[in-house]
Amino acid sequence: MPADAQSVRRILARISEFDRPVGMLLHAGDYVFSEVYHILQQEFNGEFRGVYGNDDPQELKSTLPMIVIVELPGIKLTVAHRYSDAMKVSDSDAYVFGHFHFPQVIHTKAALEMRPGSPCVPRNNQQETFGILTLDSSNRSLHAEIVKCWNYVQ
Repeated sequence: MPADAQSVRRILARISEFDRPVGMLLHAGDYVFSEVYHILQQEFNGEFRGVYGNDDPQELKSTLPMIVIVELPGIKLTVAHRYSDAMKVSDSDAYVFGHFHFPQVIHTKAALEMRPGSPCVPRNNQQETFGILTLDSSNRSLHAEIVKCWNYVQ
């Protein structure tokens, strides 16, 4: 399980490679170690929002919320670790949730749903991934994409 300080810094470096600014980092839980949360919070150059997951230490479960609601221009976004918790907020335009650790983007009639996968602990023989949501404020919409962390084949 490569969720150590060096791996987290490599992932932040990978995020910084994109040709567009990243204004907010969302984390859908399962930091696994408190150190991972603290590094993300301290070293990400932008706003950071996160929730706790079932594999997190008690320190994070008692500090972080179960659900985060992010209000963007014309978009209400809900972040939760579990799908069932995210769906408690029924009026969101988009949902980000983790728990399953595999990447998936679903467009329903009501909302965009994203599982970003996991950059450190993927499941079901998936590669390490994260998700990017791009806000188009001109038509109040989000575009979702899944990004592989590293360019290799398992």
